[in-house]
Amino acid sequence: MEGNQRLAQAVLSVKIQPWVHEFGNRNGFSLPQPDTLQQRLMTNGVYYSGNYLIIWTVIMLFTLLVNPWAIVGIGCSVGLGYYLFLVPRTMPLRINDTELTPIHKIVILAVVTLVLLVWTSGFALIWAVGLSCAIILGHAATRNRSLKANKAADPFHSEELLVPMRVFSDTETVREGQDMNLSQVDIQQMREYELRSADDKDA
Repeated sequence: MEGNQRLAQAVLSVKIQPWVHEFGNRNGFSLPQPDTLQQRLMTNGVYYSGNYLIIWTVIMLFTLLVNPWAIVGIGCSVGLGYYLFLVPRTMPLRINDTELTPIHKIVILAVVTLVLLVWTSGFALIWAVGLSCAIILGHAATRNRSLKANKAADPFHSEELLVPMRVFSDTETVREGQDMNLSQVDIQQMREYELRSADDKDA
C-alpha cells in the first residue's frame, strides 16, 4: 500500500525539467531496445510529464487560435457534459423509456464531442492530438533514462539505482551505465556518486 502511494505521488508531481540540459540533451538519445522500450516510456513519461504537458498545451492552443470554430465545438461539448452530469434533477434522464446510465452518458458525450470537433475544425484538433502524441511518444522512447528520472519514476528501486553495493571501476561503471541506457553525462554522475559513497564509507 505504501509503495502504491509513493508511486501515485510520483505520477502526480508534475515538474518541468530543464529544456536544454535535460529534455533536449543531444547526447542523451538513442534507439531503444525492445526489452527496454516500456521502461523508457514509463520512466520518461513521469519524469518529463511537465514538459510534455507544455508541448501538448502549446499545440492545442495554436490549433484553437487558427480554428476559432473549434472553440465553439468545445464549448458545446462542455455544455452537454454539464447538462448530462452536473444539472440537478429529480428524475433520471431517459431516451425511449431507457434510463441513461453513466456509461451511456459518457458514450453520448464522446460521440457528440467527436462529431462537433470534426465538423467545426475539419480534423485540425484530431491532427493536433496526433502530432502531440507523436512528439511525446517519440521523445519518451528515444530519450535515455537518467539517474534522476529513474529515481522519480521508480520509487521501489530508486535506492538500488543510486546507492551501489560496491565501487565500480571506470570500465565497469561505463558498462553498467550502458546496460541502463544512460547517457555519458549520467554515467559520469554515477561514477562520481560511487566515489563519494566510498569516501563516506571509509570515513
